Amino acid sequence: MAVRGTGHSPSLQGRRERQHLAVPRPRKSPPLKPPLPTQWPTSSQYAQAIQKPGFSINSRYQDLRSGTPVKNPNVRYSSYIHGSGNFGVVFKIDVSGRYYALKCFTRASGELNVRYREVSRYLRSRELPFLVEFHYLQEAIRVMSRPETYYPALRMSWIEGINLNRFIEQNLGGKPRVLESAARTFIDQVYALQRNGIAHGDLSGDNILVSDGKMYFIDYDGMYVPAFRGGKKAPRDGP
Repeated sequence: MAVRGTGHSPSLQGRRERQHLAVPRPRKSPPLKPPLPTQWPTSSQYAQAIQKPGFSINSRYQDLRSGTPVKNPNVRYSSYIHGSGNFGVVFKIDVSGRYYALKCFTRASGELNVRYREVSRYLRSRELPFLVEFHYLQEAIRVMSRPETYYPALRMSWIEGINLNRFIEQNLGGKPRVLESAARTFIDQVYALQRNGIAHGDLSGDNILVSDGKMYFIDYDGMYVPAFRGGKKAPRDGP
């Protein structure tokens, strides 16, 4: 009895099956970072939340979560706020005797996470001791009225000092050499930024601290680094 053929040779059919099985499956897209919120807490809401870090700080940041917020001794009324600007508010956290500044945002641009990631990455590649180390914390803090939402924050090394405006006021009376030295330091540090392709964006007296004879530039909301070349302008803390 003759066997009716399939019309395909066994070897050709096997090769086609193997080819079919070898087709790669489409890769899953990597998970996207959570989008930035459209509504941000107020400084008073953050101030209330920071008093209970065990509740307000995300568990992924255990050191800050176990830390103790420090009150500002330089204000008339009791407050945990140590500084505020157009984009956020700053708190001081004691973590086992080491102090950090935690900046919480009250408003921000849609590219906040990208901007601070690029600034942080570039500054780590440079040796500029007058800039403060900082880290962008995704989903860092929540407030009492919105416990389901964690907001981003910046953690920075705390610099104990006075701002440049106050430093100048304290040394105006008969201390010209002190002010001349500070002026030279300021100019040298600005040139160092320029050599490294950096623009601070807001070098006002409030954003310059003097501590133990050293000068530090703080607040990098408006900072420019080479990664932003040809892109959008950085947001600025002020008009």
